[in-house]
Amino acid sequence: MKTDEFESNINSLFSEAKDILMDRHARHGDSTVVHSKIASLMTSYKGRITDTDDVFAHNILTKMVRVKNGNLHREHLVDVIGYAFLWYWDLLQREQGGREDKNIST
Repeated sequence: MKTDEFESNINSLFSEAKDILMDRHARHGDSTVVHSKIASLMTSYKGRITDTDDVFAHNILTKMVRVKNGNLHREHLVDVIGYAFLWYWDLLQREQGGREDKNIST
């Protein structure tokens, strides 16, 4: 793959992921809050402590399984980029003291 084509694909995937993330942020609110609530619900449902790291990993692994099963749709890869960014953002918020994950076991 030529460098220009490679760069064009990167820009396209990241631009698409950004648009989706911004739309979902507008519709659903702060992803760190949403994923913390998902972790809380999963903790109740599963009967074991689940944290936001588990939620993000689960979301990414779900997309990976779809691709491995021959379902290579661009949207799965765009979603993986999005979930990876949200995971990074969640970790950054925790590191900077902006949010505590009450579901993290110590």
